[in-house]
Amino acid sequence: MAESEKRNWHPAFFAAMQIELEAYRDKLTFTDEFQLTTDPQKIDVLVIKKEPDVRIEKNIGRIFRGHNIIEYKSVTDYLSINDFYKVYGYAMIYKQLENADISDITITFVETRHPRDLFKHLCDVRGYKITETESGIYYIEGDFLPIQIIESKKLSDDENLWLKNLRNDIDEETTAAKILEGYTGNDKKHIYNMYLRTLLDENTNIFLEVLNVANVALKDGLTRIFQDNGWIDEFKSEGGQIKAIEVAREMISDGESVEKISRWTKLPMERIRQLQNQNLRTAD
Repeated sequence: MAESEKRNWHPAFFAAMQIELEAYRDKLTFTDEFQLTTDPQKIDVLVIKKEPDVRIEKNIGRIFRGHNIIEYKSVTDYLSINDFYKVYGYAMIYKQLENADISDITITFVETRHPRDLFKHLCDVRGYKITETESGIYYIEGDFLPIQIIESKKLSDDENLWLKNLRNDIDEETTAAKILEGYTGNDKKHIYNMYLRTLLDENTNIFLEVLNVANVALKDGLTRIFQDNGWIDEFKSEGGQIKAIEVAREMISDGESVEKISRWTKLPMERIRQLQNQNLRTAD
């Protein structure tokens, strides 16, 4: 994962996990980019420590024990076989550094794509069994460490709104509206800010469309939030892309190339590819 992508998505993931597990906030300790040694070497995983007498009922945390190592792959990355063994190795180093009981450690992988190659390897080479306990949550059985893989796009909006929608292709106004309503209805804005800022950057058009039809209370509330965070001028300037996006969508429908659309609209090619994907899903 490129450093710029990590800076963009990883803080938002850190925020999303805290939001998802908010009911247990007082019983959990979140550590981002755990310090692996006394040298300036860090692992880009999230470590969540749980108090021993706490049982997590939230679907993504039912597997948790005392020490929980979590690896996140953004929408621009994927979970490879090598990634699996790298994080497994981190768990062994963590056990030594923290003097943790090996039976008190779990590993969680979170990604958007279905890790088909990794699943095949784990079953065929390692002899593990993979059970989908509910939509998007897979338990890897056959190792002494509890391991789960979360395919975030398959999660439920009702149960995992924040984690499921940490992506760059939100195309439903109802989903964007739920996120905005959840944001304005919560008082822990410093956490939600990390999450929403990324989603605004990566899904600008759909959020602008929601704001155009939002009720007065929601629109006024969000305007105040943008002002408080110094986002308002930037968000307005991003809104200037709406016309370009409309032209891009028309050119996509006409079958024009990404390069040509980018030249005509001045939009980044990655943004145009997002619009193409949205257009394909709408057609389906």
